Amino acid sequence: MRTEGPLLHIGYHKTGSSWLQKCVFENAKAGFSRVRGLKKLSLVEANPFDFEARKVSKKIEPRIREAQARNLVPVLSRERLSGNPHSGGYDSKIIADRLAAVFPTARVLVVIREQISMLVSVYKQYIQIGGAATFQQYVTRPSVPPRIPLFRFDFFEYHRLISYYQDLFGATNVLVLPYELLRTQPEKFLEQIGEFLDVPAIHSDGRWQNVSASALTLSL
Repeated sequence: MRTEGPLLHIGYHKTGSSWLQKCVFENAKAGFSRVRGLKKLSLVEANPFDFEARKVSKKIEPRIREAQARNLVPVLSRERLSGNPHSGGYDSKIIADRLAAVFPTARVLVVIREQISMLVSVYKQYIQIGGAATFQQYVTRPSVPPRIPLFRFDFFEYHRLISYYQDLFGATNVLVLPYELLRTQPEKFLEQIGEFLDVPAIHSDGRWQNVSASALTLSL
């Protein structure tokens, strides 16, 4: 039976999260058990005045213990935990504080991506979910402070969020891996996760999830 805290896979967006969730973290043979129902826990959605770490912990603890009893690593995986790129990650720090309050002994996985490639992919996602702004409009902040959170380039200054998670959970409990390694050497990528968590890495043949649309499709 495992006794370590859960793994928190916080994203970022557009870094193979869907593939990891379906082909790795839901694979008991690889030593993982994905804990479902994160939206219902309101780790992201709850009003700051309503959030109570103790209540959230009480709800999730049985599911974590169930995975540990099977000698599996419980995984909470949701890329929204790193913030929302379309709104500049305005609540990234709030979410981190909530996670630390509920899961103080957790380990954290952060997957980052080269920023230009990330920006292109994020804008493609914005178009696919119904965004109507041109690329120039999307990345240009208004001269007058906006009333709602908008895109910010500093969302891609990954060291800020990584350093904060290291402060909250301890540097040795935070693993940062590049998305490019997952694309080019998936076995090496999974091996590093396995070493971090003391579980064998998985050799997955799962198909890639959420492939980006082409430029032609987006323009149409």
